[in-house]
Amino acid sequence: MQRTWLNSLPITFFVALFVFSGYLGWQTAYEPMTAQIMFNGIVLAGGAYLLVAYLPSTLWLTRGAAVLLTLGLAVYTLLFIGHYAALSDLYAEDYGETPDVIDNIGRATSFLAGAEPDRLHPNTVSTIIEVVLPLAVALILARKGLPLRLLGLAMTLILLYGLFLTYSRGSWIGVAGALIIFIGAEAVRRLPRGLATVVVGGLGAIILLGVIGFLLLGPGRLPDFDFWASTADSRMTLYRNSLYMAYDYPYTGIGLGSETFAWNYATFALLIQNRLLWYAHNLFISVWVAQGLIGLIALTGLLISFYAFVIHIIRRGKPDALFHGAWVGVTAGLLHGF
Repeated sequence: MQRTWLNSLPITFFVALFVFSGYLGWQTAYEPMTAQIMFNGIVLAGGAYLLVAYLPSTLWLTRGAAVLLTLGLAVYTLLFIGHYAALSDLYAEDYGETPDVIDNIGRATSFLAGAEPDRLHPNTVSTIIEVVLPLAVALILARKGLPLRLLGLAMTLILLYGLFLTYSRGSWIGVAGALIIFIGAEAVRRLPRGLATVVVGGLGAIILLGVIGFLLLGPGRLPDFDFWASTADSRMTLYRNSLYMAYDYPYTGIGLGSETFAWNYATFALLIQNRLLWYAHNLFISVWVAQGLIGLIALTGLLISFYAFVIHIIRRGKPDALFHGAWVGVTAGLLHGF
């Protein structure tokens, strides 16, 4: 227990550093109200980490917290599913590319009237689902009786269907990528070294060949190629312009808040007075732009120390399925953020 506590200290340090960089980003933002809202979220997240990491806990308490968290977010997903028809009309301009088959299925299963747009935005829903979905799967695999497994199965189906309706390709890729990483990690841990190398190398080769095939086949041979290509081009333009802003304010960043990014990006990158984009659509770039180099260092150190901690726990023995569900969920969210 002491060794586990000591190995979590680097994570705690980088969490504290990230909160500090968030404070600097709050102070440098020209729009203090929206910046304070984001900073409050950073502080709450840091406080939640300290509670989870250092308060005394038992296996029963950990399982109970995981069940309650997953159940609450499954209910949240049900609200999205029930309000899908209203939400589809509300966000038709933003999500007009949703295939008709998905839209028709979603409308057929809508069972609630009215909507709360700020809390049921498809992007928000997909981000929440991708993080909690591995926990629901872990509950199915937990060795604690049939009722818990049935509950896990029900929540998994709800979350999968909700993720399907969001039509968030980023979250789909995040979940799939996290699953591939988990399979690779399990192969390395359980298989003989030579066979594990072949499995991991094979998975990497499949991914590489898939990317090469996508690029070589080109327009007219792959469905929606032009859409994906134009999206990639626009994202690269956004990343490049956002990095220019980061280079202009490398140490302090421009400050927290969507208003801060929107106005700075419009004014200095696009040379217009019309807010078009509210964030950089990339986790590392967003943190660097908003919180400067301190925030970027804190995020990088946090990720390295987190996965070092995960590897340390896995090497020590056979952790509970919920442990794997937790780190795979974090990985899915990070891949989407990238």
